[in-house]
Order: sequence, then C-alpha cells, then structure tokens
Amino acid sequence: MQTGFPSRPPSVIPEFHAVWSKTSTQALSSLVNEARSHNIPNSQLKLILRSLAQGEPRRLADSIMRGYESKLSVLDKRNWQAQYNIPYPY
Repeated sequence: MQTGFPSRPPSVIPEFHAVWSKTSTQALSSLVNEARSHNIPNSQLKLILRSLAQGEPRRLADSIMRGYESKLSVLDKRNWQAQYNIPYPY
C-alpha cells in the first residue's frame, strides 16, 4: 500500500514543464493585453508585478494561482490548491 503523493515516472516531467510553460506564457500574455487596454506600458506593468510580489517570483505565481481559484469548481479548486507546494520553474 502506497502512502503520500503518488509518484510519477520521470518521463512525465518534460510534459509538466511544457504545460507550465504554455500556461505561464498565456497568463503573461493576458496580463500584458489587460495592461495595454488601460494604456499601461510594459515597463510599468513589470514594476507593478514586482511590487505585488515584493521581488519574489514565487509569491507572484502563488498570487496569480490563488486569484484564479474563483473560476474553478469546488473539486477542481481542491486539486488546484494541492499543487501549491510544487516548485514550478520561474
């Protein structure tokens, strides 16, 4: 009987990185487009994001992930929250 988190074969790690890369690119694109719609230059957007994260990329990613929770069903939200401790590349 296995306890703890199920282990994944090493072969899926590139797939996780690909999904993370695609998702983070889409999130960044969405932020840039929203800033443009309010006439906020990219340089100011970067300052805003650094300020929100207090200079810590992990904190910004966590904040974005938590902000997305409201769009999820209860079950999906639980699964989503379980992923917060996974250190994705920044």
